Amino acid sequence: MESVKEKIVDKLEFLPEQALQEVLTFVDFIAWRSRHQAEDISDPLLSVAGILSGEAISAEEIRQLHILLRTQVTIKLDLQFLASDAPY
Repeated sequence: MESVKEKIVDKLEFLPEQALQEVLTFVDFIAWRSRHQAEDISDPLLSVAGILSGEAISAEEIRQLHILLRTQVTIKLDLQFLASDAPY
């Protein structure tokens, strides 16, 4: 039986470069989210909007979070489409 990691790697083989960049961005977001969940922030919005949670956050970090969140939304919409019965 293939591990989840092996299944992911197999699927990556068929993706174009732009899709691979989106996957990388999404993986970066998951890693970031995992690190920040350990901080036990009760409102996930506050973890993203660092200023509201009292954390110092740079313009570059805000830009990166924006890209990561936009990618996450895109991937979720793509997965919803793929799970639907819509013709390609």
